[in-house]
Amino acid sequence: MTNPELQQELKEKVKAGVKLSDLKKLKRSKSADDINPNPPTQLLQDQLKEKQKEVELLRKQSEDSAQQIEDLKKQLESKPTLPELDHSLIARHQNLKD
Repeated sequence: MTNPELQQELKEKVKAGVKLSDLKKLKRSKSADDINPNPPTQLLQDQLKEKQKEVELLRKQSEDSAQQIEDLKKQLESKPTLPELDHSLIARHQNLKD
């Protein structure tokens, strides 16, 4: 900050009844020049890699679940239904009677 900017800031803060000791206690806010606009790129890259691994893991789990669902559907289709079992038992019972 330049000297005129500091004077302007002091004028804004100085009001009736403000002591010099109170001004020393006030902390100067960070200006836009003091703040780093670019966050650490290494940290962001590490977080990105971690999230990409999570996405890949979830995608694989989703594919595995879909495959399990298809397998269970095929098993369900290949099993005989209850009416078929009933007919089979009735036929066996008839054969035993005869």
